[in-house]
Amino acid sequence: QADWLMRFYQFDAEEILCDEQPDLALDMDPKLAWALRRPEHFPLDVNRAAYEQILRIPGVGVTSAQRIVAARRHARLTHEHLKKLGVVMKRARWFITAQGEPSFTVQEAGSAYVRKVLSEQKAPIKRSRQLSLFGDGPP
Repeated sequence: QADWLMRFYQFDAEEILCDEQPDLALDMDPKLAWALRRPEHFPLDVNRAAYEQILRIPGVGVTSAQRIVAARRHARLTHEHLKKLGVVMKRARWFITAQGEPSFTVQEAGSAYVRKVLSEQKAPIKRSRQLSLFGDGPP
C-alpha cells in the first residue's frame, strides 16, 4: 500500500512514516493514517483544491480525483456529486468541504474521534449454514 501511495498518489517515503510512528499501522489504510497525523492540511475545498491535494484525501482514488477536476469545470460540486463520481464519502467527508454543504471535519472532530469512527468494527458476519467437509473449519 505504501508503494501504491508513492507511485500513484505522489507521496514521498518520508511523508508516509514519521519518527513518532516508524511503522505502518496494520489496522488502517496508510493514506488515512497520513491524513489523521496531519489534520492541519484539511479540510480541502474540492471545488478549489489542486489535483495533487485532492489525491491525498482519504476515500479519493486517482480516477475519482480526475473526475472531480473535470466535473468542477462545469458546476460547483456537492457531496452528492462526489458520491456519484466514485468518492468513498464514509472516509472523505471528514477531510473535505463542498458547495454550500456544512461538514463536520477532522478539524472539528479531532483525529482520535475520526480514527475511532472509521475503525469501528462491523457486526460479525454470520457463518454460512452450508455443509463443510471439514466439520467446523479447516483442519
